[in-house]
Amino acid sequence: MLGGGSVGFRKAAFLARESDVTVLSRDFRPGFESLGVTLVQGEIEERLEEMMAEADIVVAATGDRELNQRIVDAAKGKLVNRDDGTGNFLIPSVVFRNGYTIAISTGGRSPGFSRYLRLKLESELGPETEAMVRLQAQLRDWLRGRLQRQSDREALLRAVLEAEDVWALLVEDEEAALDRAKAMAEDYL
Repeated sequence: MLGGGSVGFRKAAFLARESDVTVLSRDFRPGFESLGVTLVQGEIEERLEEMMAEADIVVAATGDRELNQRIVDAAKGKLVNRDDGTGNFLIPSVVFRNGYTIAISTGGRSPGFSRYLRLKLESELGPETEAMVRLQAQLRDWLRGRLQRQSDREALLRAVLEAEDVWALLVEDEEAALDRAKAMAEDYL
C-alpha cells in the first residue's frame, strides 16, 4: 500500500481484515496505528522498487495521478488498485454482517456514492435480515431429499423471501418462521 491519507486508510482497513498489509508513506493520517498494519515512513519514489518486490497486491493511494501511474508501471503483473479508480483490482465499500456480506462499487467513479449506499444499507438491514439468512440455510438443508428438482427448491426459497408473514415472524420467533416456510413447501411437494 502506497499512501497514508484517508483513502489509503480506508483501503488498508479493508485489506487488513484478511491479510498482512504494509503501508509506505511520508505521513500517515491518524488512526493507521489502530489497523494492525505495518507502517513504513519514507519517500515512495525512493522505496518503490523494494515495495514492488515484496507486494502481492499493490494499492496506489497517493492522491497524485502521476505518482500513481509510476506505481502502476512498476507493479507489472500484480493486482493493482488506484485511488483514482483505474487498475485491475477493485476495493469495494462493504457491509459485513453475520451471515452475509454486501460489496458495493462504482468502479472508482464515485467512492462517495459507494459509501452512501453502504451506510444506507447498514441502517436499513436489521437483525431480521441475518435471521432470514439463517432460515434460508436451514430450509435449504431441510429441502434436500424432499424436493428433487432444483427449480422447485429455488422457487420455494424465493417465495419465502417474498413472504411478508415469514419476515414478520422472524422478528419475534425464528422457529415459527421456519415452520411457516416448511408449510409453504407443501405446495411444492
